Amino acid sequence: LLSDEGGIGIKSTANLASAILITADGGEAETIKIHADQSTVDGAASAGAIELTADAGGISLNAAAGMDIWQEAGRIHVTANEDAADAIKLHADAGSDQTITIVNDAGTSEAAIALTSTAGGVDIDAAAAKDVHISGGQVTLVSKTDEASAISLTTAIGTSETIVVTNTSGTDEAAISLISTAGGVNIDAAAAKDVNIAGGQVTLVSKTDEASAISLTT
Repeated sequence: LLSDEGGIGIKSTANLASAILITADGGEAETIKIHADQSTVDGAASAGAIELTADAGGISLNAAAGMDIWQEAGRIHVTANEDAADAIKLHADAGSDQTITIVNDAGTSEAAIALTSTAGGVDIDAAAAKDVHISGGQVTLVSKTDEASAISLTTAIGTSETIVVTNTSGTDEAAISLISTAGGVNIDAAAAKDVNIAGGQVTLVSKTDEASAISLTT
């Protein structure tokens, strides 16, 4: 089919599967190509130099299990129009060696990869026997809410669990610091357990001019 000046339309009025079918069946080197050679229309809602539209149904892209579906463009936008759980879902479900990887190998911004939930929360959840690993130049946790337990580290599974904060290489006198700029610091153990403080020197210094500025009470 060739048109030098007008368009080419293919339409079927048959109500059946494969109402329009484009098939290549000649050998393993064959390809099917849809090519817009000169259009500069950008991709957007209901627009694009090449547009795939299903007014009432879905669109399925299905490749062989060992082959890729490749997308490449200046930017790639994925937008869900349905108000439902799993509105956008990346799902690997074929075997124990599978991984899902999001990589930015050239961006140098502090937010080169951003996970942003404007109105809701962000949930990172791993299997009970697996780790959630976070590493970087600095790891910063900042709370945006004015409430008790604004930042909380909690274990609540069994009697063998512990919470450990370790600085392996720092040699500063404050290699680990607990600082409360406007409030107090509370270290509280169970009645039958010890609070153990050990070091080269143990120094208690009061910043207040009052009776019982430092108090040891049983």
